[in-house]
Amino acid sequence: MTTGQWLAEWLPSIQGKVRDGTWANYEAVVKLHLMPTLGAIPLAQLRAAQIETLYLQLALRRAPKTVHNIHLVLRSALEAAVRNELIASNPAARAHRMSSSRPQMQTWDADQLRRFLVSVSDDRLYALWRLYAMTGARRGEMLGLRWSDIDLAGAFISIQQQLSRQGAQGVVISEPKTARGRRRIPIDAATVAALRAHKANQVVVGIDGLAFTREDGSRLDPDVVTAAFRKASRAAGLSVIRLHDLRHTAATLMLRAGTHPKVVQERLGHASIAMTLDLYSHAVPSMAAEAADQLAALVDG
Repeated sequence: MTTGQWLAEWLPSIQGKVRDGTWANYEAVVKLHLMPTLGAIPLAQLRAAQIETLYLQLALRRAPKTVHNIHLVLRSALEAAVRNELIASNPAARAHRMSSSRPQMQTWDADQLRRFLVSVSDDRLYALWRLYAMTGARRGEMLGLRWSDIDLAGAFISIQQQLSRQGAQGVVISEPKTARGRRRIPIDAATVAALRAHKANQVVVGIDGLAFTREDGSRLDPDVVTAAFRKASRAAGLSVIRLHDLRHTAATLMLRAGTHPKVVQERLGHASIAMTLDLYSHAVPSMAAEAADQLAALVDG
């Protein structure tokens, strides 16, 4: 059996055992990266050195995180081959593991965020930019938001689904990223007003009832939205940060404003408060200093 034959057998075996989006990503990795390079090698003769060579070649044209994700797929497939007694050990487990470190977090301060929102106030998707900045929700959650998920009278949104690009399937709607993903997020009055204006100006009702779409009502491409954010940041004369950093900006500003970390965790949809505090530890020292001053003020009058 070749490595390609095993991969072709392994893929269908896990369908239904992982989320649809995850399986689509596995399929894309197998077809685009693993089959063309390792597919012809007999499974029993696949060695760690061959896998490491593949990783090094991929690193020349792919981001470290992408290479790491390819590694995880291959390691999982070969671990299944070990369980099925097709090979004695997993060569990917011994191969060089590429870095999975997160890109360095960059955030705007409150003044920079204000300047951005003023700059995009006439943008057709202004309500999207403001909602993203004010909630700290994920890109896919914002793009998957339906009008039925938005309660303008109650001033909150409900995250029930997400929109993402999934390999050959293109832009699809799927379940939230995590179990904590389904949540209700209160929104401020100015954001409610922006959403009301956006709804009134929406010429074509979005397909699937989506609140944010292309002008013809079709789904927005997440990558196109990211590029639009980058362009808008430059136009505003601001340091260019990733769109995901707008989520980090919201979280950091909330924590520095004294919002309880548990509330921030729930708004972001993190699995635990520990994750929130670990990710945004840079905002905690100022909170600790403020707490010391507040306690002293209470005691000393």
